[in-house]
Amino acid sequence: MQGAVLMEARLQGARLQGARLQGAVLMEARLQGAVLMAARLQGAHLEGARLEGANLMEARLQGADLEEARLDRSTDLRGADFSGSPLRSVDLSTVRISQDQVNASFGDGSVTLPPTIDRPAHWPEGKLHPREFYRQWRLWQSGPASDTPPPKPDP
Repeated sequence: MQGAVLMEARLQGARLQGARLQGAVLMEARLQGAVLMAARLQGAHLEGARLEGANLMEARLQGADLEEARLDRSTDLRGADFSGSPLRSVDLSTVRISQDQVNASFGDGSVTLPPTIDRPAHWPEGKLHPREFYRQWRLWQSGPASDTPPPKPDP
């Protein structure tokens, strides 16, 4: 199902363990309670996806776009790889996620982190306009070690 277009698909509780969904378009998909253990979701479009209670343990989410994705305390992200993933307008405050997972991703001031997680130095503090967010994300991807976040936008 690589590159499949599954916008707004109703996949609640689906068993997609180990599925190959690289580059799939899952925008606004309903994946509550879905089993996506070890799924290959590199570069997938998960914007607005409902991932409450989904099992994403060991999922490969490198570069997957999680803008406005909905997760909750029952979303299982243990061992999931977020390397290079853009996180924008995502509430992670109740999600069990590690500092390493957050550090491997790119976010801005629109992301709510759990109190135990520090905001990575490469994340801009303020909420960026979508165009600027994705420009900064691509810049960071091209050389995250040398990138410095832009200043906080004026209110």
